[in-house]
Amino acid sequence: MDYEDAAQSANAISGEGGDATLKKIYESAKRNFTTHGYDRTSMESIALDAGVSKQILYYYFEGKSEIYNIVFNDMGVDAHREVFDFDFDALAPLSAIRALFEMSFESKQAGSRLPTAEAIRQGGCMIKKGSDLQRAGLKAAEIFKRIIERGQQDGTIRKDIDPVFVHVLTWLLHAGFLSSRDLLEKYIGTPLSGSEVSGNWKSFASDALISAIASEKGKAAL
Repeated sequence: MDYEDAAQSANAISGEGGDATLKKIYESAKRNFTTHGYDRTSMESIALDAGVSKQILYYYFEGKSEIYNIVFNDMGVDAHREVFDFDFDALAPLSAIRALFEMSFESKQAGSRLPTAEAIRQGGCMIKKGSDLQRAGLKAAEIFKRIIERGQQDGTIRKDIDPVFVHVLTWLLHAGFLSSRDLLEKYIGTPLSGSEVSGNWKSFASDALISAIASEKGKAAL
């Protein structure tokens, strides 16, 4: 089964009906990847947890990477849902950027146990052109662009700020903390998974972002 066929099947997972066996495999894969990481998850562990044979698993998927790609895309789309439902136009531009940053951080943190290192190793090749996740990314970019342009028009955001830069910087500030948290905990010997640490990082990072893009007028209004 190729990626597009598998992805179409996976789209039925969150809806009514669909293939019950595929649903069990998907939920098993999601649990295994988020709990054990990509490298420590195997086709055997997914099959065992799903209560199916490896033969059934290979009927649907060619291998572990294919299942991971589908789970990654599905969780990525879910992470955008709250952002897309929020009315950022009701907030002043800098407040909207802060709300967008912090909301995105919270949604990514909720799904941060999905190992992103594998996605980085693959160079994002699991994000197919025209896929739901790519469309979500493009829609998020439009939201950033609209907010930045409003801020530039009212003078609260610097004229030289590129909306793409703000979007990319937001992603890097999120991913830098969430994807490196486990490594840093071991490196510095300090727990970083608590809500207080995450909250402090979210506040510090959003303050840094706002400070970087605000004009003098914008900073005076903060």
